[in-house]
Amino acid sequence: MKKIEVSNLYKSYNKNIVLQNFSINLYSGAIYGLLGKNGAGKSTLIHLLINYILPSQGEILFDGLSYSLENEVEIKKKVGVVLSVNTLIEELTINQYLHFYGSLYDITKTEKTQRILSMVDTFFDNTDILDEQISNLSMGMKKKVMLCSALLHKPEFLILDEPFTNLDYATCLLFIDILKFYISTDRIIIVSSHELDLIEKLVSDIILIDEKTVKYAGAIETFKENMSLSLGDFMSHEYLSISNNKIHSNLQWLKTTI
Repeated sequence: MKKIEVSNLYKSYNKNIVLQNFSINLYSGAIYGLLGKNGAGKSTLIHLLINYILPSQGEILFDGLSYSLENEVEIKKKVGVVLSVNTLIEELTINQYLHFYGSLYDITKTEKTQRILSMVDTFFDNTDILDEQISNLSMGMKKKVMLCSALLHKPEFLILDEPFTNLDYATCLLFIDILKFYISTDRIIIVSSHELDLIEKLVSDIILIDEKTVKYAGAIETFKENMSLSLGDFMSHEYLSISNNKIHSNLQWLKTTI
């Protein structure tokens, strides 16, 4: 069984505390939905998990290994990532980029070619798109290339930050089915998204971040039973009164006419 341990994590930028007293254990076989308001710390947590930034305090372990100099390469070979921003090399074609990306991992040339063809044929209408320069693609098609690259080396730890953004609904459902097909007793998937209807279709567990720490961590069905609400209804109920108060106290000027 694979495991990610996050212990007493604390992250601040100058005096701005983003995460504090953040501890959680994640186990293989589960797809985790990472939820919270904008600015709750979801992307910061993901950046910490992939060693893009360093914690102010605390520790993150992948199967007992930390991101020390001797372990960093070993861990990163086991991690697949899609960030919320475009990380593609746009001067390359899809084929060139995916072959370049695959060369970073221990994949034979033949196997790499087969994997690329199978994924592109799944995500796109046909494989002719492989020769298209990435800069010419729409935002949705670029996201598809990012998803292909993240899966290419069959990572044990798949970490996805807003993977549904810019995708049409049919592709979102396709990707959900791919992730459900992909999860196994040797893999952990973490998905951060505001698309709550899609999260409900996908995840087995949720991690709700509020007030800079873990508010809830556990099975999504248990959460819904305890709250007697869907995720969407809960989030709406949780923040609706805050929204109404702010609108009525701050934006009365919008109601006036010239």
